[in-house]
Amino acid sequence: MSIKEKDLAKILFILDGAVLAITLLMAYLLRQNLLTWMYDPIQPWWVYVWLWVGGMSLFGVVGFLKGIYNWQLIFSRRQDGLMWRLWESVFIFGLLIMSSSYLVKYDFSRVVVVVWWLLSLVVLPIVRLWLNQWFKPRFNYHMLVVGKNRISRRFIRALNKELIIDIQVNQVNNLDQIKTYEWDEVVIVDPGLSKNKLFDWLSQQAGGNLRQVSLALDLFPKIFTDPQLHLSYANLPKLSFQNPGYLYKSTKRILDIVLSLFLLFIFSPVFIFIFFFIFLKTKTWPIIKLTRIGYRGEPLVIYKFKTMRGKPRSAKAPTNQKDDRIYVWGRFLRRTSLDELPQLFNILAGSMSLVGPRPEMSIEVKKYKPWQKIRLKVKPGLTGLWQVLGRKDLPLNQNLQYDLYYVANQNLWLDLHILVKTPWVVVTGKGAY
Repeated sequence: MSIKEKDLAKILFILDGAVLAITLLMAYLLRQNLLTWMYDPIQPWWVYVWLWVGGMSLFGVVGFLKGIYNWQLIFSRRQDGLMWRLWESVFIFGLLIMSSSYLVKYDFSRVVVVVWWLLSLVVLPIVRLWLNQWFKPRFNYHMLVVGKNRISRRFIRALNKELIIDIQVNQVNNLDQIKTYEWDEVVIVDPGLSKNKLFDWLSQQAGGNLRQVSLALDLFPKIFTDPQLHLSYANLPKLSFQNPGYLYKSTKRILDIVLSLFLLFIFSPVFIFIFFFIFLKTKTWPIIKLTRIGYRGEPLVIYKFKTMRGKPRSAKAPTNQKDDRIYVWGRFLRRTSLDELPQLFNILAGSMSLVGPRPEMSIEVKKYKPWQKIRLKVKPGLTGLWQVLGRKDLPLNQNLQYDLYYVANQNLWLDLHILVKTPWVVVTGKGAY
């Protein structure tokens, strides 16, 4: 029996659910049959089935965020790392269960909930250790290393030191020698490879059979330390070319609508003040329309507060904070990104998202290399990865590299991370002009 990486997480989640069901049953039977002399009778067993369903949903979210279904952590030589994350997941899960029970005002037996929690803290890690040993000879993972050099040899040695399993590793000298893409992962360890060739090749893999690419190259310095100096497999920048799926897209759309409505409500006094302030100062309509390139390369009309003199449709974007076309008060709006508040209506309409690559001018898109066009595969966003890393202080080419990283690694956790970091970037005004 052979188990692939894509199936391992699903199997473990189902088995974790079975363990939590058993520990909940044990807690229920203990309370119902052995502690009746101390407490009044509790609800019938089927009520606690709903507690298990809700609990598994919470545990699944916490577990995936903590990485307890990540095969690299599961088969790491440092099993204490996995155990700590399991304990953290169960601990947080227990707190969420009790908090949720309080919020919904349903009085589940506190004894059942607490005993379930304590049993899970003990039983789940023990079962997981046993399962890891059972999965170890059955796990099947194929890796291709691109590059035969000193760094690739160091990488393979580091890989063998970090993992308790033997994965199938093949090597080729360069990208041109790759004849098939039926690999679970391709690791590129070729310092002589040009960035343009690498990124062109990466852009061709989007939507193909290749599942994941790891880069032992210093291409994302603001996210990772130099992997050539720290060849830890777990810390390599990874580009996942798997389709994010309907669940992620629908969840992200709901998040866009809810947060946009919330932000419009919170900032409505500011929105109204800016609107009338610009109207009185310029004697023109305060909100301008700009044509940009959006999802799938289609033209997109976005809305902004007016901050510059001249015709907005033909205006070239300012390159520094001293551009004399910007009104004095417009500099403040641009530095704090308040000029982009009207784009919340673009998000509500579905033409933009809260997180994604920024919409670009058509004149710039025409200059794109093939790999740079991959940023057009997702909806443009109000904020994005390179906005929270440096905004316009970063060179354009490096900004597009971070857009590629975002597109290849779309997930809700990355979106939330970007959203949490955005307010601080806005307040400091770093890189905005």
